[in-house]
Amino acid sequence: MIKIINFSATPIGLIDQMRNKIIEVIDKKTYDSYMSSEKELADILMEKNKVELNILKEINNKDLELLDNQNLVNYLDESERLSLNVKKFEQQTKTVKNKFDQHKNTYKSQSEKVA
Repeated sequence: MIKIINFSATPIGLIDQMRNKIIEVIDKKTYDSYMSSEKELADILMEKNKVELNILKEINNKDLELLDNQNLVNYLDESERLSLNVKKFEQQTKTVKNKFDQHKNTYKSQSEKVA
């Protein structure tokens, strides 16, 4: 598991972090749903980036003609499949994020007091 630490703190950032923690404690199901959808989208984007790097490597492969390079064709097909998945997950993530943000906003006053 990767944890990102932000060393720059702003009042708005602290309030946002506090609201996330409040939801994590009060409504674990909503929090877990949001975090899971964000992780799935990040995983797909990372996989797509790897495929795109492979496409660039194959394009630079001087040993094969582009049209004869089966690896390149396979990577292009995979990139197309992943792009469609990204669009699908972006929509799902957007829906979950909207629900999460609405829920998070209900705890704005409590988080402002704590932060």
